[in-house]
Order: sequence, then C-alpha cells, then structure tokens
Amino acid sequence: MNAPTEAITVAVQNGNGRTGAATTVADTLGELGFDVTSVTNSGRDDYPRTLVLSRPDDLPRAEAVVEVLGYGEATVGRPPTDADVVVIVGLDAPDD
Repeated sequence: MNAPTEAITVAVQNGNGRTGAATTVADTLGELGFDVTSVTNSGRDDYPRTLVLSRPDDLPRAEAVVEVLGYGEATVGRPPTDADVVVIVGLDAPDD
C-alpha cells in the first residue's frame, strides 16, 4: 500500500461487547496517523474476529489497517460513506 496512513479514513465499531474496545482501537489508529471518522457500537457484540471491511477498490487500504493492528481480517464489505474502511473490533482484539 503506497498511500500514507493519513489518507485512509476509518470508522471503528465495537463488535465484541467489551467496554472501550472500539475507543482503544480508534486511539491506536489515530496515533498511527489514520483519520478516524467515527467510533460506535456494532449491531452485534459477538464477532469472534476483527473485520476490516472496505469497498473492492479500497481493499489495499483495509489490508494496511490489518497490517498495522497485527490482527483481524481484511474483506470486502460496506463501510459507511464517510470512511474508506470500517473496523469491527472482534474478540481477537487485545485487552488494553
């Protein structure tokens, strides 16, 4: 991925039910230079694995997020219109 991290917009959703999980991931991504557009709860709280969803053309951006996090899976999905990718924080996210 050649785009700088600040060129990647990210929405973060808590999908594991642990209080503050999405905020922790959003803070980490923000510190690494990503543009975090929102932090919310997912419609579910039982994701076993963190998913980084993107439109097909933005899959390299999703893969870049997975690479810096060190966990999760990049896949094609439907991120919100204000973000290139959405991170749904799953149970595989570290407890920090």
